[in-house]
Amino acid sequence: VECQYRKSTTFKDVVGVELAVASVSPLKLTFAYTMYLLDPATGDKGPIVCTAKSTHCFFENGHPVSLAARFPQLAEALEILK
Repeated sequence: VECQYRKSTTFKDVVGVELAVASVSPLKLTFAYTMYLLDPATGDKGPIVCTAKSTHCFFENGHPVSLAARFPQLAEALEILK
């Protein structure tokens, strides 16, 4: 997980989160996140408060498995989103 905080928030703030597929490889999947202040009255996006990435891999019986081989429908859907 990587996280870059850009602006602090408070409990009263409404924070929006956008999620994107950053990369897909046979063994790894990386998501990118953008968090921003959200105006609750209008839904308008405000300043970005944080950006982040998380990388995931899949294991079966303690060994890494290919996403495409083990979960072909998920791998296909992720390729479309990339």
